[in-house]
Amino acid sequence: MAEDISPAAALGRLRGRSGQVVGTAFLVTADLVITCAHVVSAALGGEHFDAVAPTETVTIEFPLFGDDAPVIPYQGSVVSWWPARLDGSGDTAVLRLDRRPPVGTHPARLTLTEPDWGDKVRVFGFPADLADEFGVWVEAELRARQGAGWLQVESPPHQRGIGQGFSGSPVWSPATGIIGMVVAAERGNTTAYLIPVRTLVESHPDIAAPDPTETSPYRGLEPFLEEHSAYFRGREALTRHVITQVERHPLVTLVGPSGSGKSSLVYAGLTPSLRRLGMLVTTFRPLPGARATSLLANAVIGVVDPTLPGVGQHDEAEALADMLDTRPTRTLSWLADQLVDKAGDGGLLLFCDQFEELAAEDAQRLWRLLHNLLNVAPRRADGTARLHAVVTMRSGALDRLVTEDTAEAAAVGMVFVPPMTRDQLHEVVTAADVDFEPGLVSRIIDDTGTEPGQLPLVEFTLAQLWKRRSTRTLTHRSYEELGGVSGALARYADDVYDALPASDRLATRRLFTQLARPEDGGDFLRRPVRLADLNDDLRPVLGRLAASRLVVVSRAADGAEIADLAHQALLRQWQRLREWLIHERDFRGWQEGLRVRLAAWEAAGRDAGGLLRGVALATANRWVREHPEDIGPAERAYITSSSAGERRRAWVLRSVVAVISLLALVASGLAVVAARQTDQADARLRTAASRALADEASRQRATDPRASLQLAQAAWHHDRTAEASGVTFTWYAALQFVEQLYQDAWEGDLDKILASADGSTVVFVNKSGLPAVWTGMNGENPQQWRLPTTGGGWEGGTFALSPSGRHLGYSSGLGRIALWDIAQRSEPIELARQKTRDDLSVNGQTSSVSFSPDGSRFMVWSHRERSDTSQILVWTVEDGQPVRVTAPDLPAGSLTSVSFGPRTDTLLLVGYGFARLHQLDTGRLLKTLPVPKSVDPQPVSNGALLAHCDPDRDLVQVTDVATGEALRTVPMRSCATPVLRLDGPPYLVSANSFDASDSNSEISVTDLRTGRTYRFTTPPIDVNPLRQSHRIALFGRPDGRVAALVGDRNQGYRLAATAPQTQAPEQPKQGPAQPFGSLSLRSPDDRWEVAVNGETGRVDLVEVETRLTIASATGTPTTDAAKVIFKGFCCGFTSDGTRFLMVQGDELVAYSIPELSVEHRMRLPVQPEIGTPPNEPGMSAWASSVAADGDGRVIVLHAGLLTRWDTATGAMTDGPVPLRTDLSTQQHSALLAVMSPLPRPGHPGEVAVVEPNGEVEIWNIDRRRTIATFTVDAARGPGTPVFDVTGSRLAVRSSNEQVKVLDLNGSRAESSIPAGQIDAVLGFTPDGRLLTVSSSLKPVAQLWDDRSGKLLATLTLAASPTRWSLAGDLLSLTDAEQTRSLRLRPEVWMEHLCSLNERPYDGTERAVIKRHSGATERPCG
Repeated sequence: MAEDISPAAALGRLRGRSGQVVGTAFLVTADLVITCAHVVSAALGGEHFDAVAPTETVTIEFPLFGDDAPVIPYQGSVVSWWPARLDGSGDTAVLRLDRRPPVGTHPARLTLTEPDWGDKVRVFGFPADLADEFGVWVEAELRARQGAGWLQVESPPHQRGIGQGFSGSPVWSPATGIIGMVVAAERGNTTAYLIPVRTLVESHPDIAAPDPTETSPYRGLEPFLEEHSAYFRGREALTRHVITQVERHPLVTLVGPSGSGKSSLVYAGLTPSLRRLGMLVTTFRPLPGARATSLLANAVIGVVDPTLPGVGQHDEAEALADMLDTRPTRTLSWLADQLVDKAGDGGLLLFCDQFEELAAEDAQRLWRLLHNLLNVAPRRADGTARLHAVVTMRSGALDRLVTEDTAEAAAVGMVFVPPMTRDQLHEVVTAADVDFEPGLVSRIIDDTGTEPGQLPLVEFTLAQLWKRRSTRTLTHRSYEELGGVSGALARYADDVYDALPASDRLATRRLFTQLARPEDGGDFLRRPVRLADLNDDLRPVLGRLAASRLVVVSRAADGAEIADLAHQALLRQWQRLREWLIHERDFRGWQEGLRVRLAAWEAAGRDAGGLLRGVALATANRWVREHPEDIGPAERAYITSSSAGERRRAWVLRSVVAVISLLALVASGLAVVAARQTDQADARLRTAASRALADEASRQRATDPRASLQLAQAAWHHDRTAEASGVTFTWYAALQFVEQLYQDAWEGDLDKILASADGSTVVFVNKSGLPAVWTGMNGENPQQWRLPTTGGGWEGGTFALSPSGRHLGYSSGLGRIALWDIAQRSEPIELARQKTRDDLSVNGQTSSVSFSPDGSRFMVWSHRERSDTSQILVWTVEDGQPVRVTAPDLPAGSLTSVSFGPRTDTLLLVGYGFARLHQLDTGRLLKTLPVPKSVDPQPVSNGALLAHCDPDRDLVQVTDVATGEALRTVPMRSCATPVLRLDGPPYLVSANSFDASDSNSEISVTDLRTGRTYRFTTPPIDVNPLRQSHRIALFGRPDGRVAALVGDRNQGYRLAATAPQTQAPEQPKQGPAQPFGSLSLRSPDDRWEVAVNGETGRVDLVEVETRLTIASATGTPTTDAAKVIFKGFCCGFTSDGTRFLMVQGDELVAYSIPELSVEHRMRLPVQPEIGTPPNEPGMSAWASSVAADGDGRVIVLHAGLLTRWDTATGAMTDGPVPLRTDLSTQQHSALLAVMSPLPRPGHPGEVAVVEPNGEVEIWNIDRRRTIATFTVDAARGPGTPVFDVTGSRLAVRSSNEQVKVLDLNGSRAESSIPAGQIDAVLGFTPDGRLLTVSSSLKPVAQLWDDRSGKLLATLTLAASPTRWSLAGDLLSLTDAEQTRSLRLRPEVWMEHLCSLNERPYDGTERAVIKRHSGATERPCG
């Protein structure tokens, strides 16, 4: 093993109240120890079988972690308790230490590997007959499991065995690690028992959680680097061969297929070996578009002059590149001498990786440059080279690089990197000190095969398995969930893409297609792109993709930041990416050619001869029109210059015909005027049509959603009016999480949806009872099957779908019963003919239909209303033959449900207060299931499970009908909300209360088999399961998650869960609750949240992702709690998020993040003449505001004085600057003036201040004066004033419930927005629109046109989010489970809607549009 796995540094002993040692424990995570429950009870004076976890702490010591270290007592609190039971189960306890254990201790290494009979193990304990401070190791031999699930272990006779004082000890196998914990021993015998690690992990999952500080030994898609050489295996022989080639030849070329490990071979194999021999190594990677001389110069300049700073290196490198271009022979000779001299006798290796990424011409130039440099370099006295180069490239790239004069050098030093053999792959997989479940290593190697390019897929799969490890063991289950070697990367990439907001997916596609370029043979290659060349709208998604490691951001040799695909394997394995690239091949091929011409034009000093002309220019302009967002600034400028040159060439011709043209213009003048007037009239008509169609769309939203959506898109297509914007956003928000829209899938209004367990077969039933059967719904080409109407229609009955979706069953109130084989498209099997009305009682007949859990049998239970008679009929599905049923003697009036039981030969009868399982053919009672008398249980999953909700505890109890045992409990808000259905998978559905004004509805779905809960954000329809449970269908997806199909009159929606899965009944971990007068603030990177308790002064740092409190500090209580909220911004982060600043009294306290320790206490100045704050409500403290000013500095407004502080040193750098100089107004400002939470963008040292009299002042702290004043009757409070991104405008809330937008350049009020009662102004979007939020009646966000004051969009929520935020045009709202983000750009709204709905108008819609004088072309055309 690569590391010491002895448990000595994890061993602890527990002491009782009187100080005696009562047993052993061992460290399993950074702060958790595990021991026996009876040991804890003994330490606290309790009983062996105590069922309730003790609340007192236990003393724990770690005596073995160091030779001379003092033994320090720690206190442990029980966090997980499985009491000892009489049957031998349980008896485990996990305790959390009151602080981190001493340095030198580390958690024990647990292993799930099952030991074999006869394996030797070692155990350490504290026998009662030895002194406490000693303890003793003993050796034992394993036997096998016994009845209680314990493992038996035997000590050698005539030696000390495992006995009293060993309970809780880890049992250590030197070969694998900790395999269990001692729980019991037989007195006077050599036999003892241990609880296996697997049982410990199942009882206490937290002990197996991966250590987040542990570094993965697997590299995923990244190459092995020099620091990872310890894990680089399988290429030892090839590494030695390459070293030999380097010693013999100046130029060595490593050639092999992509994914064969060429880069890793050099970084982790060759480089460390050469460094040990005294050789210097410098590496570089080509960047497309860079000149060859610049690439070489940037790679070697640090060797030529190691003292140069970063910026200086780049400048010197460019100067060297210019010399290589203008005087190549002399400069190469000088450079070779310099490199050899600086490297010394050990020599220098230049390593150029990924050579094939250069265009052919650039690659040949760099290849020739390297070849010539090596040729002129001085050699040693024995003739061996002192300057070397190693180049890696794909096999297919070599033929286009080598020229006649370089072919020989390339041939003699060429090394082919072949695919790995099976034995080499075994070394790769098992290189790290990690355990695999038996058979997993062989399985991975078998799945890998020996095809080229598989190595990165293996490493990626291993890296993903490492993330899912349990007790450092990689498992078959995780491997299967990943999809094996072949599917892991593609599935991961798809998961990352699917998790992106819908609004970001187009930008993601555009970014990925820019990071690859087409090759001649039909393949694609990676293409690194400078970040400076990316369009701004791609930057946000770049950050998300870099975080997922699909895209890597690094620096080129010249210091420029570049973005690149993580590996070439993505281009081969990710089908979605290949489809994008194939679709964009023509454009990307043209664009790469354009970039070559652009580089040549730049290199030639922008000579006019290099501009585009004729067909080339026309082609460029066509691509600009079709891909405007994908043309970079430099490319656009080149095309623009080409167009200008073309116009200049045409100028002479135009001059010749100028007189003729003038006459023609005079003659056509009247026609131009008439055309302009016609255009103006058309524009007014389109504006009017837009507003009218938006109104039509809003009115039809509740009654005809299909038409409403189409008319909303039509409104926007006609003109981008505020009304069209509003209705378009309404639909965008409603459909944000919709994956697929279903229109015309059924006739009339929807009543019920049936779906198979995998969602492949769906039956829509309308309110008339007519079904529409669809198959292939989880694929790309769903097909509708219209039921044969033999013997009449199928209206008015009840339908059921078998779990597999193959069979459909039907029963009507008139007694007609039928079965269809959907897979075979069969005629119906008529099981019972329809009766006449005369055959039935006046009260009518009610039928319920169901299938057995395996789908092999079909049941109809029919009973008359207000009658005690009923009938149960069963048939086999394959042939429609009746099955004998003996109904138990129960009055039908007491039954609420009749269904199959867990087997096809059982019958489950359910009513209020009872549930009974009977034999189907004899009626014999098999089992009575426990059900409270006051509840009505419900069969679930076609009778396999039984569920009921306990109204006293609001818990849903799930029972396995086959065993009668309780499966789990699921907590609910109320027993009035959950609904279960007999058919389909066992899902419990609950929903929030429906309000037609909400932008969305929410559904919570719990899988009763696993306890996992899913959240769905649906369009705003009534999804209350008590009323509409049949309009929701749930089914499993191939990735294990749950999908929902929701119907709304004439439109259906397929949705994926919008929040992470949580395990019921656990709730999300929350930071501390905060009372009134408290606040919370987010760090700039949204990683941390600081919660300040206004009553106690306590400051808590909460990690946003986990909601765990990381650190706490004690502050100063606020004497007037409301002041924290309403009087100003007392707190804030520095711009880099490394410190949190808070005003406490007259001090500015700087806390470090994340430790939350006090770094500085800065005394804030107060003008002595203003005295002290009055002891009045709302006036008992000076008003304080804090604003980050960049570079770790903050501007503080406190007691009417502006100051600026360097938080790194705690020194005041500017101020104090008083807001007022006359005493009459000084105190008023000191008590009530507030400052903007952020300084003015682009204007360092400038802030906005709202004075008590409602004036808004712009202060410049550097100039110590105001630069602008506005009289706007501004209101004080959170959320204003807010600057726009340019710093040219400022939004301020006024006391008359308006928001004033101030023009800071013109010193005037620009516009007023009638926002009403709002909580805050979140800010401006990049295009100048203003966003406000309020929660007076319901949580609402509103987007306003900042010029006209018109309302553009409204988002209404059912529940208040914990946080609103605006970053650019991205609105984010966070609650305990998720963060939802919406783009506030109408173009994005329309793009999303068109991706779901791109159909022509139907006749009714066309008539509406014509009625409003609109155009009837497709809105998305």
